[in-house]
Parts: sequence; structure tokens; C-alpha cells
Amino acid sequence: MNMDIILDIAKRIKLPTKDIELIGEYLEYREWGIAFEVLCSAIEYDKIQISLVDYSEIKQIGEYMEMDKELWEVFKI
Repeated sequence: MNMDIILDIAKRIKLPTKDIELIGEYLEYREWGIAFEVLCSAIEYDKIQISLVDYSEIKQIGEYMEMDKELWEVFKI
């Protein structure tokens, strides 16, 4: 799976610039898990409404990476 999708989602849902830059840095250093955690945390912290498509992609990434499902279930559609 291409983990650049994490950055694509961050841009698509219009996360704050600082979060997008941070995610980009983590991806650059192949820290995919941390980048994913930043994405999920920013969505929750900023109370960003996401589409069902975005939620499905985030869930798929999280499951692929075997991350804790609580990261994305807090903003389940």
C-alpha cells in the first residue's frame, strides 16, 4: 500500500498546514505509523467532519498497518 495516501487525505480534508507538513515529514522518513496517528489525532482534535469515503480509506489504512482501531473509531461516521 502506498502510504502517501495519508498525506492525500490530510490535504483533501483540509487539515491545518502545520499538521499537513508534519505528516509529510514523517512520511518522508518512512514513519508511516506516526504519520497515521497525526492524521487521526488532528481529525479528532480539530473536530473535522470527514466523508464516508475518507473514513473508509482511513480505516483501511489503519487495518493494513495493524494500528489500534480506537484511532479512527472515535470519528466513525
